[in-house]
Amino acid sequence: MESLCIAIEGIDGSGKRTLAENLKKKFEEMDIETKIVSFPRHKEDYSSDLVDKFLYEGLEFPDDEYKELREGLLYSIDRMVCLTRKRENGMSILEEMDEGKVLIFDRYLSSNFIHRCNDMSKDELGKYMIRMKHLEFFLMGLPEPDVTVVLSVRPEVSYENILKRGRETDENETLENLTKAYNNLEYLCQKEKYILIDCCKLNEEGKYEMLSREEITEKVWNKLFFQPL
Repeated sequence: MESLCIAIEGIDGSGKRTLAENLKKKFEEMDIETKIVSFPRHKEDYSSDLVDKFLYEGLEFPDDEYKELREGLLYSIDRMVCLTRKRENGMSILEEMDEGKVLIFDRYLSSNFIHRCNDMSKDELGKYMIRMKHLEFFLMGLPEPDVTVVLSVRPEVSYENILKRGRETDENETLENLTKAYNNLEYLCQKEKYILIDCCKLNEEGKYEMLSREEITEKVWNKLFFQPL
């Protein structure tokens, strides 16, 4: 098969990393070399310092027409440095991912659209998406995913998952911002032809809970390879 690039998205606490790891196992069972790259690269020396300062240390930009673009650029630089810098073997991640391999992104450019644009109008969002895609895919030379999978998890369920982690949270992980991001998912998936996967069900008490990891993985796998996109 040709090389395949898959981006996994969703609001915080939706199980993106778990899905990435499960898909990697399924590809490797087919003897297909697979690599997962998670963004942003928290605490990585080369590229994440500005992102971490923005999320945790109060780096702010004026609340004007360029605010989201300036914020988004921090993440773009992080992705560019991670994917294109030469590593110890003299090659970048992109150079290593030649024909027949799978590259899975745990978050990618589409995260900018989900998290940075909650207060934009549809017209503003459209312009922002054009600018960011041009920047990353044409000016920076980063790969455009062959497919983007978006995990749809109710915000109250995602928020509960986040609290269970017991670690420091960022501005995206409040229930208010999770709800705003969740409410934009369907529109973004329609506009960009992302694959939207419903990951919740109602339990016997009438409350939403997540499907099992195995159920979510099978839904995504079947959608990728056995159902028309």
